[in-house]
Amino acid sequence: MHSYKKRYYRLDIVVGKIALMSYPEYFSQEDRLALELKELYKEWERRTSLALIPFYDERLKFMRDELYNRHRDGGNPLISKEDNEFLSRNIEET
Repeated sequence: MHSYKKRYYRLDIVVGKIALMSYPEYFSQEDRLALELKELYKEWERRTSLALIPFYDERLKFMRDELYNRHRDGGNPLISKEDNEFLSRNIEET
């Protein structure tokens, strides 16, 4: 090959995932909300595709019934306040 000729190479880059939320200074409020909404939609789509909605419905029903029974019993000494708070937090998160 002569010295004035160039040799070109092909470079393939595969990007799996870019964490855009890590750079908030580059995005407006609308961009951040759009990204958050997109992530929430992906999570919802994943849960529905796995048919987890009936599972979470049953789980919520069980936890609400359990919390109701604990309050109705009038403070069982074997059940701590932390256990009740943990159950309440799980209901909110679910």
